[in-house]
Amino acid sequence: MKVWATDIMPIRISNRSDGWAEGSDMVAGVLWAADHGADVVNISYDFGNGFAALNEAAQYLRNKGGLVVMSAGNNNTDYGFSDNPYIIHVSATTSTDAKASFSNFGDFVDVSAPGKGVLTVWQNGGYAWGDGTSFSSPIAAGVIALVKAANQGLSPVEVEA
Repeated sequence: MKVWATDIMPIRISNRSDGWAEGSDMVAGVLWAADHGADVVNISYDFGNGFAALNEAAQYLRNKGGLVVMSAGNNNTDYGFSDNPYIIHVSATTSTDAKASFSNFGDFVDVSAPGKGVLTVWQNGGYAWGDGTSFSSPIAAGVIALVKAANQGLSPVEVEA
């Protein structure tokens, strides 16, 4: 048994030149991932507290033992949403572990992760520093994948807790 072994399943949900995706693209990606054995799905888009179809897709994955992790958004806004039981929303922190000035916040946020000055691969090759909850969310998803790999018997509720 490989304790820290995890696999990455890249799934493209948008071919648009501006990088945006529709909610239906996110839903299709989550459903496809769920049907192909994904344990953790990262969505680096802000879609607030989700919408009915995305929540249903996240619940479908959760019923198969998986979790959806999603960016909280970069508007320095409290949307006033309550916690979403099917999606783990991630806000951004700085290098001092403070809330990043741009990061959304509120009751819908489940966890925070680094999101200011994150070293990442860049569009045309090489590396660059990035800011945003789109960087925080995959960091949290990676930690969740490692927790699941080390503790394969944990339920999604236990992993989230």
